Order: sequence, then C-alpha cells, then structure tokens
Amino acid sequence: MPGVFAYMVDLRTNSATVLFDPTRADVPDLQEAVRLAGFRVRSVRELSE
Repeated sequence: MPGVFAYMVDLRTNSATVLFDPTRADVPDLQEAVRLAGFRVRSVRELSE
C-alpha cells in the first residue's frame, strides 16, 4: 500500500504494527486494506515519535 514503509506482525498476540507516512496514507485507508485482506481491525492506537 502506498505510504506504508514497515509492518510487524505478532502471531502470538494476533496483532500488527504498521508504520506509515501520514501524507500518503491514513488510518481509515489502512483499516480498509486490512479488512479487504480478510482480517479484523479491533482497535487502533496511534503512537508519537
């Protein structure tokens, strides 16, 4: 997906971390991409630098 530059998936906790450029992608677009890939989005937590 344009704007995503890294992701980490933890199968043990069923979670993922996505690092992205907010000028090229936004949270709703990322959530939709996850859903279209067949996964569920339970919560989103934004982290600061």
